[in-house]
Amino acid sequence: MLDENALVNSGQTEAVTDTQPVPAITPTRRERPPQRARRAPTRPPEPGRTARRRARGTTRRRLLVVALAVATVAALAFAIPDILPHSPAVTIRVDGKQRISAETDGKTVASVLREHNVRTGAEDRVTPGAGTKVSDGMTVNVSRAFPVVVDVDGSANTVSTTWAKPVELVRRQLHLDPKDVSIISAPTRLTQGSSVVVRTLHDVTISVDGTQQRERTGALTVSEFLQQNSVVEIVGAQVTPPAETRLADAMTVTVARIVPDTAQADEELPPPTLVQADPDLPGGQRRDVQPGVAGKQRVTYQITKKDGREVARTPISKVPTQPPTPRIVAVGTAPPNTRTRSAS
Repeated sequence: MLDENALVNSGQTEAVTDTQPVPAITPTRRERPPQRARRAPTRPPEPGRTARRRARGTTRRRLLVVALAVATVAALAFAIPDILPHSPAVTIRVDGKQRISAETDGKTVASVLREHNVRTGAEDRVTPGAGTKVSDGMTVNVSRAFPVVVDVDGSANTVSTTWAKPVELVRRQLHLDPKDVSIISAPTRLTQGSSVVVRTLHDVTISVDGTQQRERTGALTVSEFLQQNSVVEIVGAQVTPPAETRLADAMTVTVARIVPDTAQADEELPPPTLVQADPDLPGGQRRDVQPGVAGKQRVTYQITKKDGREVARTPISKVPTQPPTPRIVAVGTAPPNTRTRSAS
């Protein structure tokens, strides 16, 4: 029979259990390597100092990356134009208006104009010249020639010009020194069919009723010179040289008149008013460009008396002794409801 102490009380089948004790297994102890001498414990770094060191390191790395990126972009910017094929960009302006702005394969200005079907005549002006080598960003200006009538010292001819300003026409095309000539009449801006009157300046002395004055004038003849000085030619007056004589340097024009009685007075000489067309102003508007300053003149009067009393006084000559400064007024010629803009 089995020992009751060897049974498992479970209420079911009883199991036999070995009651002999199991010997305990004692693990073998491994030999540890010899330990190094321990260092004295160091003080751990402060958290704030460690964070600052890490932030400085991160910032330095970022700056280094940015510097490398900038250097790389700069190197590419200099290298790419030399590596990749590139056609120069050229702007063509005709009569001041932009017509074409594009890349071109032309090598000279002439080839660029042919490439873009811009035809030029023998009298047209191209700047820079047709043989100039094309460069990137170049602007080619084409000025079309147009006819104008030019009267130089009474000789009128029709000429073709590309200059819009009368002064440029006289100086650059007619090769006349502005110090030696005077533009008697001309519009502010030349267009097709404009008329320009030019006269050579002369140093002439005028002597009227004993009063002499030296002037620099653009008058063509003695008669025109007297008209400029408001000298009235009366019957019996002696004019030397004759009125139809062409003026020349160092000439003296003398007017001698025999009248019953005369008187002279120095009076104010009102400034003349010159009107110039201004395409930048709306039509009809006026703008003062230069104020006028009065000069002085010596006026000779013919005195008419009756019964010894003066009944009439008629001016017969007016000789400027101090020339006035003309007043210049600009009159608008632009169409209505038109705004003008300027670009630099």
